[in-house]
Amino acid sequence: MRCVIDSSVAFKWVVPELDTDKALPLRDPSHDLLSPDIFPVEVAHALTRAERQQRIAVSEARLFLADVLIRQRTFYLWWETGTHATREES
Repeated sequence: MRCVIDSSVAFKWVVPELDTDKALPLRDPSHDLLSPDIFPVEVAHALTRAERQQRIAVSEARLFLADVLIRQRTFYLWWETGTHATREES
């Protein structure tokens, strides 16, 4: 399944909070994940904010960012795929 993800979804992969249980299944390799070009910056910002709020330890932000950006599947920018994500009406 092709999905466009927001940084808030990736944040939930590494920092447990409300709806983490809904975000975690998107880590499955069966999903083709798309993200905007600002995605890495947004994830880094959310993690540094979590550090300042003492929701995570100071040393964890760097590790969590690596987990999202390096160890996880590659994130493709929409213009690299030649397609645009669309919302299906039910």
